[in-house]
Amino acid sequence: MEGINLTLGKERLAIVGIHNAGKSVLLNIMAGICKPTQGKVITDEGELRKTVAYIPQVPLFDPLLTVKDIANYVDALPYLDQVELDRNKRVKDLTLGERKRLSLAISLPFYPSFLLVDEMDQENVDFFSRFISKFNGGVILAHYNTKITNLCEKVMILSHGRITYSGGKDGLKYKVIRTNQNIVKRFPDLYVTMAGEIGEVWERNDQRKVEDALDMEGVKYEVIQVEEDEVFLRFYA
Repeated sequence: MEGINLTLGKERLAIVGIHNAGKSVLLNIMAGICKPTQGKVITDEGELRKTVAYIPQVPLFDPLLTVKDIANYVDALPYLDQVELDRNKRVKDLTLGERKRLSLAISLPFYPSFLLVDEMDQENVDFFSRFISKFNGGVILAHYNTKITNLCEKVMILSHGRITYSGGKDGLKYKVIRTNQNIVKRFPDLYVTMAGEIGEVWERNDQRKVEDALDMEGVKYEVIQVEEDEVFLRFYA
């Protein structure tokens, strides 16, 4: 990790990055599980480990214990219904999504101010969407693609331990302007490709530099909306 500066209040932040981008390392540091070689994590809420509900990518529990056994260690029995778990089920019989919810349950008795979720598995999307909407604290969701950004106000993209994008979701909304004109040298500050006689220019949705220029010249073009994942992989991963 290098040059990571992050301040989190009660907003929702999506951290996006491909495998080995540094997402899990960053969340481990923020949860107080490991210490950075440089820098530090500061909280106004008291002891770091007790202010954070950290849901790791793969929670580890004794496979022979029941959900009830584990919850009893931290007086979390009252929270099992909230996370929709069968208290008599053994860990070895739990799905990954259920183990993630068990990890959440044993954090709730400490009234955490922050929720950190490492990888939003498909099984838990609906559950965490509902939980986050009622959670009165800061939320960080880390995932390998941009599907979680609809749950958050801000997005941060990591690549090889560095931040390559930090801002609002709208900054990842792009369009492609396609025309049969040679436009490689026309827009040097934008991403332009040519395939035979077809030219394509990538431009953010909130900008109209290319369209206005082509309109003035009477050039015909087609506008294609781009998926956020394609923008992420092309420019920031």
